[in-house]
Amino acid sequence: MAATPAWAVDARFVNASANDAGELCIQAMTSPNAFRTSLENRGLRARDIQCNGRRVSQFVSSVLRGEENPVRLTNSSRSLEAELCIAAATSSDQFSRIRAEHFSETQWKLHGLQCNRMPLQRFAEKYGNQSFTL
Repeated sequence: MAATPAWAVDARFVNASANDAGELCIQAMTSPNAFRTSLENRGLRARDIQCNGRRVSQFVSSVLRGEENPVRLTNSSRSLEAELCIAAATSSDQFSRIRAEHFSETQWKLHGLQCNRMPLQRFAEKYGNQSFTL
């Protein structure tokens, strides 16, 4: 089966609030040394910073544990296979609906479907749906 993959690039953090605290939160995730230097330069402590409504340490921990999903998946190829990959990562209900509407087990071997060059199961778990099962 030749499937068109859904591509999810490495996480890119965006300062949606466009403020200094948002920039510090991004630094905490991407460059801890720069984060500490920025705090020192501003006379702040890490516990003074809130990221998504939580202390920066809690935010960083939740991202590293996969509880925050900073990745937005897009179906740039507009294929049903890519749509299925994205649904697997974001919503088991949506995955089941798309699978029932467009794919049959006899016609498509979903265990062989690759999403971003990884098996469907691993892709779904990596990008947010740890409880996903085929």
